[in-house]
Amino acid sequence: ATESTPICTTSGALTQIQRSMEQAAAKKEAGNIAFKEGNFKVASFNYKQVAMVLGELVSKAPKKDDSGSGAQGNDGFVSMFKNRAGGEGSSGVTLRPDASEQDAIDELYASTQSNLAAAHNKLQRYAEAKACATQALMFYRKLQISPASAKPDVEASEAPKIDKFQFTPAQKRAYFRRAQAQTQLGNWEEAKKDLLYAGQDDAAVREQLALIEALEDRKSV
Repeated sequence: ATESTPICTTSGALTQIQRSMEQAAAKKEAGNIAFKEGNFKVASFNYKQVAMVLGELVSKAPKKDDSGSGAQGNDGFVSMFKNRAGGEGSSGVTLRPDASEQDAIDELYASTQSNLAAAHNKLQRYAEAKACATQALMFYRKLQISPASAKPDVEASEAPKIDKFQFTPAQKRAYFRRAQAQTQLGNWEEAKKDLLYAGQDDAAVREQLALIEALEDRKSV
């Protein structure tokens, strides 16, 4: 018989969880500062450190994001940790966040994955950017921060009904970042669908759509 790991419900476990969240938030902020300074490699490194810190606490990844893309990609450094729902502290005791802590952990992970997608785009790592943005969208769906998350399994091949979706700014940013990656990967139809979710009234979205149209025209010549 295998030996089960004891679950710690003491204040010490809560303190360790909170300390991990604080460390992860600090790494994310360091990444944000580096990104604003144009140091995208340093930003990428710090964003990946968030997954290192939170990895054993992050929920299991959902199967699909809002648009139906079920990519389980992401680079190996992040993938190593993303599917571990529980974790063990240094004493070998399982740490279990409560519901509110779990949501906070998953939201921090999602927002950092979206930022990592932006850094990857800047570094021309488009496959990685697509995977990270998809991870962010899957976790935003899990958190049910948008009414759209209640709609089951919209396939990527279906045109989104914009009037029925009310996405948050965070979700729109993730869709836009994935669209940028999809554009550079030559997945123009998928990019256009992501841009519809990102918001047609946004100037950056219109600029990206114009870029795709220019690329399509160039290819047809």
